[in-house]
Amino acid sequence: MSEKQQMKAVLLTGFGGFDKLEYREDVAVPQPAKGEVLIKVGACAINNTDLWTREGAYGGSVSEDSQSGWRGGKFQFPRIQGADTVGTIVELGTEVPESRLQERVIVNPTLYAGSGEEDLHLADLIGSERDGGFAEYVAVPAENAMP
Repeated sequence: MSEKQQMKAVLLTGFGGFDKLEYREDVAVPQPAKGEVLIKVGACAINNTDLWTREGAYGGSVSEDSQSGWRGGKFQFPRIQGADTVGTIVELGTEVPESRLQERVIVNPTLYAGSGEEDLHLADLIGSERDGGFAEYVAVPAENAMP
């Protein structure tokens, strides 16, 4: 897939209501990095993390200064949300076995920072700290794409 290809996606442009979601048809298709896969999204559900991230509710306050995504801290816009994603692997980053190509997968949205679930407070989430599945394509670590 060429770096210059574009896709349809819904971008979160700021914290707030539905008015902060913007449908676009000119978003660059992500390129899988080393150890990542590119997934053609088949479906992506909406869960509470998508809603709370859009609202900035993880900051614990209604003030703009304290609004955040899952991890807290400064949030980067625009962001493609969508944690609960399924689809088909269509491109491989380096060091990903060729056998994964065309594999149907479900995405584990949790990007652990340490040794696993005991470090959940340090984890990033796909669709919050990293672009997610409210698009035609999403790039994720190969280990998060489960057959």
